[in-house]
Parts: sequence; structure tokens; C-alpha cells
Amino acid sequence: MNDTTRARLLNDLSKCGRCGFCQAVCPIYREEGKEFSVARGKFILIEAALDGKIRLSRPIRDVVESCLVCKSCRAACPSGVRTDAIISAARELVAERYGLGARRRVALSLLRRPRLLTAAAWIAGRFWRLGFAPVNNGREQWRLRLPPGQVFPRPPRRSLINSLILGELAKRPTRDGNPVKVFVSKGKITISPLARQGAAVFFPGCLVNLVLPRVGLATVQLLLAMGIETVIPAAPVCCGMPHYVNGRRDQAVRLAKANLSWLASVDADRPRGRLPLVFSCPSCAEAWRGYPDLLSAEGDASAREMAARVYDISVFVAGHAPAGLFRKRASAAPTEVAQAEPIKLTYHDSCHLAQALGVRSEPRALLKQLPGISLGEMPDPGGCCGSGGTFGLFHPDLSRRIARRKVEMINATGARMVATGCPACLIQIGQGLAEAGRSEVVVRHTVELLAEALIGDSSGIQKVADPADAD
Repeated sequence: MNDTTRARLLNDLSKCGRCGFCQAVCPIYREEGKEFSVARGKFILIEAALDGKIRLSRPIRDVVESCLVCKSCRAACPSGVRTDAIISAARELVAERYGLGARRRVALSLLRRPRLLTAAAWIAGRFWRLGFAPVNNGREQWRLRLPPGQVFPRPPRRSLINSLILGELAKRPTRDGNPVKVFVSKGKITISPLARQGAAVFFPGCLVNLVLPRVGLATVQLLLAMGIETVIPAAPVCCGMPHYVNGRRDQAVRLAKANLSWLASVDADRPRGRLPLVFSCPSCAEAWRGYPDLLSAEGDASAREMAARVYDISVFVAGHAPAGLFRKRASAAPTEVAQAEPIKLTYHDSCHLAQALGVRSEPRALLKQLPGISLGEMPDPGGCCGSGGTFGLFHPDLSRRIARRKVEMINATGARMVATGCPACLIQIGQGLAEAGRSEVVVRHTVELLAEALIGDSSGIQKVADPADAD
């Protein structure tokens, strides 16, 4: 850790008044009930270690690593303490002293090598049955055959990028019935609708690209239906968020520079104006918006200019779609769909979307416009589901316990469908429902439901009323 980062860490720690507001919102504290589970307790140990009062020991390392970095404490802090930045900096100190451990090293190494990560996902998809068995005879959730028996979604046959290059969009319906044009050149995939109303960059992120390409395809379909020409990296690079929160700030900086370099090539091709940057993964959006702070020591002016262009897909649609667009589609829905009993849906606020990006109202406003949907709130829609990105890989038991609370909240609503704006939360909640024997409850990204409604395939939403039809 350099002197600048260390000084900033000490300055941030000095702002904590030990008031305990973080205690009321921390999902880890809610499960463990220990002082060192919550930010206040962690800060006491970190500050003592920095001052030389105690040794930076392995127990302190375990305390620092036991955090979802969900930002609930940061949102609740009356002093505005950057709790997430403190935890990430402390993990950097721990990593310098003890290393990352084999599993973290492997995971982070794959994430910074796109070709290797893609190859690993391809291999996993084809040999999945050797290590996993389907849960409740379902098709989405599969349980690891060895302890600890975690549940994961099966990797798809093709990544989003390969699907786009191989013409997957040509097989899907469009809102106006006209074909789209796909161009691949200079590290970019450009997809153009017939009636172009604007343009945007879509950064899918590793999880959407390799595990949930259907979310990426829905995002592209939605943008095209709005008349938005879409530019996508042909070889996406990780946003760097996993590396930053796991104490490898240096690797996060390198990935940030690689992404900004790619974006500079897009900007160079479009000298008339900078394109908005659209994300369907809030963790990626948060990472890109945080590049100015991450690269502050390098004085990267392009990062500051870029951050103002970052949009979550729901915010972009709410701000750029024509007024009443989804309601118009609702009035044109098939009679049998319009007259069917609405599907009860509940919405989960992901931590990074709600706490970090402040996006809460836009997804709900859009979902309320969809045909065949009745939106009902769960008791604590912003309660963490226990995903935390890579947290569940290293703390599976604690992650599952937190997920059970979220499943109980969903069950309390009687909902048949859960919508969320975060791919990681989508997977985590699906895992929790499967383990609770509730696989019939469908979990979807908000953008999937918007795309289905907008392109006139509302029957796809209605099908989830019958569990036998849920995919």
C-alpha cells in the first residue's frame, strides 16, 4: 500500500464516531451478533493495527474478509464514512502480509484474463454433469456433488459475445419486425436498428457475458427496440471490482486503464459526441463510476469525464424511452394475456444498485407499466441477499444463511416471480429459492421483463404462471 492510500485510510477511519448506526443495517451482524462483524468493530481493529497497538494477525484478516461490502453501513452512516473504501484498503494491507489464498488467486487471475475465463466457462458448460446434479429436477439450478454442496446455475453453451457474433439476434423477434445489422470491427461489436434514434455503449460484464447471456441479449433487444444503436466490446475486460474489494487495487487499476483505453477508441470513432455507457450489472456500473477515485494518483482526466456518462439500464430506459411506451404495448397485448389474472411480482433492491448508485424508483416505475404484472413489495426489499459478488465463494455457509432471510421475505408476499436489477442477486436468490424447495418461483432481471413486453412477446411473462413452463 502506498503512502497516499495509507493516509487516506487513516483519514477515513478518523471520521467514524463509533455511533453504531451501522449495526442496525449490517447483514453479517444480523447473523453473527458480534461486535467485530459490524463496521464499527472492524474499524477499531484496523486502526489499532495501523497504529502498531496490535499485530496485523490472521484473526484480524478473517474479520476484515468477513464483509459483503454491500454499502448498507455507508448509506446509514450519519458522518458519511466511506466504509467500503476502508474495508477494501484494509484487505489490501492483509493481502500484502498474508497473500490472497489459493481460491482467491485463481478466481482473480481468471477474471483478469478474458480468454482464459471464457475457455474455463466453455469447459465447465460441457462437463457440468460430472460435478453437479439438478436441484428439484429443475433446469436452472444445479448442486455441487461434493461438500459444501453449493447451488449454481449451469453455464450456457455460448457467451453473450459469441451469441451476438454468431447471429443470435437474427433468431429473435424485433419490435418493428425489421432485421438488425451487426458489425464486428476493431474490437467492437456494433448493432444497428433500421430506425436509428441514438447510440449507446453497452458493457455487459463477466457474469452477464458468460453466465447469464439471456440478460445481455434482453438488454440489447431493449435498446434496439428504442432505436438505440449499441456498441459492445468484442473482448470484454473485467471492470476490476472483484480485485478492488479483495485487496488487489493494483490489478483493478490495470483493468480500469484497459477499459478506458477501449472506450477511448470508441470515442475516437464518434467525434461528434460521447456516447452514454449502459450497464445491466450495477457492480460494473459502480466500478466504472469509481474509476476517477481509483485512478486519482495517475491523474486520469478521461475517467472523470467518463463517470458522468454511466447509466444503469433502468435509469437509461426511464430517461430516454418515449412516454407511455410500455403502456402502449400493454394495450396491444393479446386478449388472452390481457384478460388473464396478473402475475404477482416482487422486487429486490440489490445493494450496489440501491445503496451505491441510488437507483430504486426507476425499476419499479417501469415494472408497473408492464402487462400481466402486479407489483407487491416484500417486507425489506433492500435487505441484502448474501451474494456480495465473490463473497459466497469464500463464505458459503454465511452467504446461504443471509439468503434464507431474503427467501422468507419473498415467501411472505406470495409472489410467483422476483425481479432484480443485479445478475449476482438473480443467481443468489435463485439458489436460495431452490434450496428452500421453491424452484417454481421465477427470478428474472428487470431488463428481461421490459424486453419481453416491448418486443410484443408478453406471453413469455404470462407463462411463468404455470410452473411447468418456467425455464
